[in-house]
Amino acid sequence: LLIVNLRPTGEGGVSRELWVAQDGWERTRRLATIEGQPVWASHGEWFICQADSERPIKDQSIDRTIERIEKFSADGRVRTMLATGSNPVLHEARGEVFFYRDLDDQGEAVPPGLFAVHVDGHSLRPVYLLPERYRFWKEHGDYFVQAPPPTLSATGSRISLHAFEANGTRVRITVGLDGQFLELRRE
Repeated sequence: LLIVNLRPTGEGGVSRELWVAQDGWERTRRLATIEGQPVWASHGEWFICQADSERPIKDQSIDRTIERIEKFSADGRVRTMLATGSNPVLHEARGEVFFYRDLDDQGEAVPPGLFAVHVDGHSLRPVYLLPERYRFWKEHGDYFVQAPPPTLSATGSRISLHAFEANGTRVRITVGLDGQFLELRRE
């Protein structure tokens, strides 16, 4: 049995911890601190989620840890790191996970963009790199806010990613799954 435990934080947010209960609750263990909800494969044998590495990024001016896209078996026993990134979206027909990436595995800044990785953890590729004036994070008072996750179209042939301009305006950029630019809209 997998459980997502929601716990209030001191800042008014919610911390999500992923737990597995085995053998009729005789063995229970924490798998990871996660963001959002796990994304299940249709056959139910595994799921992916954004897990917190609990390692801070190199930029000390931002209170943030390195996010990882991880795949877990349904029983929680097998855990595979797919990539460093956030906001995973599964395109099951293609066997790919799309996600935002702006840091490498060491917490160093890299050109931000939409990336994809195969559900088995190979073939990491950039889909669309953001132009310089856009970012996935914006300052909002004393903290930072991340852009909403990418959205696959109903037909599965395009994906929309969200980002912020320097002035904080949110934009939606729609691209094909192979990266060709289709549309930009300010929201």
